[in-house]
Amino acid sequence: MLKTYRKQLFAVFYIGLFLLICFICLCLFYLNKNDKNMNKAYNNDLKVSFHSSDVLTISNVLPLSDVLGKEMTEKEVKNGVQQILDFEIENTLNKDVSFEILLNPQTTMNESIKENYIKFYLTDFDDVPFKKFAGSEIPTFHDLKTLVKRPKSRILYSGNIYAKSKNNYRLRMWLSDSYTISNQLEDFSVSVEVHQKGNSYGK
Repeated sequence: MLKTYRKQLFAVFYIGLFLLICFICLCLFYLNKNDKNMNKAYNNDLKVSFHSSDVLTISNVLPLSDVLGKEMTEKEVKNGVQQILDFEIENTLNKDVSFEILLNPQTTMNESIKENYIKFYLTDFDDVPFKKFAGSEIPTFHDLKTLVKRPKSRILYSGNIYAKSKNNYRLRMWLSDSYTISNQLEDFSVSVEVHQKGNSYGK
């Protein structure tokens, strides 16, 4: 009977140890995943924090005018109609840093919406537009400058950030009202990347 009790005790111990190891591995996985999501800057000294995801995706459900697109708030955003992405860039160095905000197209399950129908609008958290977005013409993905070393990517914005400072950014993306709605479902998706000038580009 004593041997049976010992076997049961050992069995409970090993099962508990196995569950503990699984729990630790799961925690490490989620921590690593979250860390990657919070810093998407490649090979640089900038800390980039996305408030949610670093990816924007819309479908060809409802084209919007530039007036509506620029004024749409996060609370009013509907999935597939318009997307808003908030993020912050922090310079931890004791010197000013030049950087670029890049847009990288992502593969979707459906046909891709043509680039000249996808509008982008960049502001701060107070909805004050940055230069190039303050005019009457809102640029499309097609209008943005191509990244030479990655021809499919586009340069959304180039700027400087002062030493030991943090800037905030709000990016809106919507379907232009010049788009003609079709019966075929189409999507467009991009990831946002921040790159410090002078460093090599990530793949």
